[in-house]
Amino acid sequence: LAAAQARASEALAAAGTRLTALRDSVASHAVGVAASAVAASIAAAARLDRRLAITEKAAALNARYGVADRAAHVAEEATARARAVDERFAVVTRAASALETARMIDAKVTGGTAADVAGWTWALALATVATGAEYVTGVRTAFTQAREEAAALDEAAVAEATAAH
Repeated sequence: LAAAQARASEALAAAGTRLTALRDSVASHAVGVAASAVAASIAAAARLDRRLAITEKAAALNARYGVADRAAHVAEEATARARAVDERFAVVTRAASALETARMIDAKVTGGTAADVAGWTWALALATVATGAEYVTGVRTAFTQAREEAAALDEAAVAEATAAH
């Protein structure tokens, strides 16, 4: 049994190392390729938005129909319903109990190695979500800047055309 536990631990550790190396390699390549595509897309979207006034139209629709308020209300209702289901069926308590049982089994079978891998995976998922949120914020900022730059270029072109006549 000890030999099997050792082999399982070694295999899980090796898999974790390989996954980390693969993730880093893929992420590095993907970021390089995607960064230039994102920059070009943001610039094109800003020019299109400037020409078609998409942002202004969306704001007007939201003001008229209250889309943001309705979405917030739906989210609040969904949260309240989820809490009611949890209160009625004790979902969180049962999940915690199942997790504790899984941890005890893991401790007996692999010496807790699976919990280490699960913890590593959870930390990776949280880091990915945080990075994604930062990325979305960065794209939004870049879009706003590109939109302002497009507006400035449009204004400069109008001023130049006016001066020429």
